[in-house]
Amino acid sequence: MKKAMIVLNFILLALFISGCGCNKKEEEIKTSQCLHKATNEDYTYDVKYNFESSSDKLIKYVRTEKYSSDDITVLENMQTYKQEYFEKFKEIDGFEYSDDISDNELDIIITIDFLKINKEKLLEIEPFYLNFCDSDDNFNINYTIDYYIGEGMTCS
Repeated sequence: MKKAMIVLNFILLALFISGCGCNKKEEEIKTSQCLHKATNEDYTYDVKYNFESSSDKLIKYVRTEKYSSDDITVLENMQTYKQEYFEKFKEIDGFEYSDDISDNELDIIITIDFLKINKEKLLEIEPFYLNFCDSDDNFNINYTIDYYIGEGMTCS
């Protein structure tokens, strides 16, 4: 009986040290990007969308916009417009907005952390993000990329 207890203790110790093999592999995080450039009469516009996803679920969205113009008034007006537009998102956890004007450029960064954000509040404020939802109502990277390709952007 003593030998059986010692053998059992060794088996339990081995399982404890090595784990039971039940560790779940972490999902791989994939990155994607979409780009677009445009020239208007008063400014040029360059936008980059960076996405992080796991198992087709969108995790993070970072939009970097750059407006360039020799007319500072154009940039200031665009900055004011963007600030007023994105003010309504200020109270949502997981949504960040920042902007800066320097050297004839307005830089804007919008970040959405889909793991933190209240989806219902976001969609209530801006139904545009419905374009990112699949039939199960999840924010889906494939739907997002397809949307931006449909808008004429280059995505990878």
